[in-house]
Amino acid sequence: MKKPKGGYVAISRSIFEHPLFLGARRFTWREAWEWLIMAAAWQAEGQRNKHGVFELKRAQLALTCRELAMAWRWPKSTVHHYLRRLEREGMIRIERSRCWTKNGAENKTESGYTRLRLTICKYDEFQAPARTIVGHKTGRNVGQELLPLAELADETEATTRQTYESKEVKKEATERVVNRPKPFHGARSRKGAIRLRWWDHGTWEWNEYAEDYKAVRGVAIFPVTYQGGRGNWFAEMGEAVRLAKRREIG
Repeated sequence: MKKPKGGYVAISRSIFEHPLFLGARRFTWREAWEWLIMAAAWQAEGQRNKHGVFELKRAQLALTCRELAMAWRWPKSTVHHYLRRLEREGMIRIERSRCWTKNGAENKTESGYTRLRLTICKYDEFQAPARTIVGHKTGRNVGQELLPLAELADETEATTRQTYESKEVKKEATERVVNRPKPFHGARSRKGAIRLRWWDHGTWEWNEYAEDYKAVRGVAIFPVTYQGGRGNWFAEMGEAVRLAKRREIG
């Protein structure tokens, strides 16, 4: 395999939202790192939410571990471990930041709401200098030069997403929607004396457990839609074995 060449590749930040890449699959460590670089502020800005405004400098982003867990489809413990690993490697700096709420025209008060402020170290090394793309124009002008290409990509993506969503609406007509982050594939839980496993919809585990459920119950099981994907909690030992053990006890 040839060694990758140097230089830069201009990639739209919207690639993580393309229907082809949406679903239950968890991010790899590399994809999570690329996501952080793309999500960081290109220039100083204020990031507003319902709690106030977070002031960000270039190469910074403000968020919570919960938001990262939802975006990357990881458990929060994995997010904590990954961020600390990046910090030890000198790739990011981590600090807690409070947002500002304005009172009047000039006065601003520090809010009690905190988020993680991540700073991408050596951020400029990951961003193509403007002169390497279009002469000596500024980064903003470069963005304007690339706008027609971005618009073309957006049109293609919009058409693909519309087709994708129309199919999903029909598919999810009989599905239950839960406004919580999706558990990770293979997660364990317990309901009373029953041990449960979470399987993402479409995986071989889900198909196997769903067939077992249908064979025992006589009805098909529909996946539940969570934030970040679909799936179900199944009896860890399988529905047939669970009912057999229940009869033995009874």
